[in-house]
Amino acid sequence: LAVSQQFKVLHRKVTHREETTNVANFVLGAAASACTVCVMIPMDTVKTRLTTQAASGTIKYTGIIHCFRTIAQEEGLGALYRALPPRLLSG
Repeated sequence: LAVSQQFKVLHRKVTHREETTNVANFVLGAAASACTVCVMIPMDTVKTRLTTQAASGTIKYTGIIHCFRTIAQEEGLGALYRALPPRLLSG
């Protein structure tokens, strides 16, 4: 909700209008949702990796930061965002 509100404030400053139209609200909400997903997907990836390693009994990551770093170094930053396209399309 905070990202959407910030987008609305920015929209008002740029357009010099107090009210936003339904179309503008739709676009601002979609953009806010996309931004939120872009932040949350890497966190979900790390959470999943930490959870599955605990279930498998093989410990590769010692914590959240170590997991982020290891994925970025060994697989590249794209590995943190591998689930992004399906998530953005699912709405």
